[in-house]
Amino acid sequence: MHASRNDSLGFAERTRENLEFILEASSRGQHVHAVTQLVNSMLGLVCFPWETVVLDRAKQVPFDTLPKDGWPQFNLTLGKCDTLHDLLWHLRNAVAHGHMTYSSDSLNPNEVEIRFEDQKTKNSPVNWVASLRADDLKEFCHRFAKFVDDTIG
Repeated sequence: MHASRNDSLGFAERTRENLEFILEASSRGQHVHAVTQLVNSMLGLVCFPWETVVLDRAKQVPFDTLPKDGWPQFNLTLGKCDTLHDLLWHLRNAVAHGHMTYSSDSLNPNEVEIRFEDQKTKNSPVNWVASLRADDLKEFCHRFAKFVDDTIG
């Protein structure tokens, strides 16, 4: 039984189901775009208007503790993140403004690195850059969906 897609839990549940469907099809050798689905899943999870309690909780999670807790490690090459909320903010901006690049067109998530860039305004210089392999983005999506479940579920 699904919660409504109009609330955070329902939307996250549907996002996870779609992601798992595409990843399973990919593992069976079907010609599907797992990397594209991973980015779409991240978009749905990060950009969805989450309830304030999720965002408030994300402000309490130090960024540097995420890998210790099993989250994938983003390679930050410009700027900083103090909390999970900071990471979500920058990722949301990068995705919303189309500031992402891919290292290749491979269908294999293990072979694709995604670079995210953020900037304060349209005409200002880039002030934040992070990258992550697409297979690690899968783990990020799963961890964040669980974070939402644990926070408001």
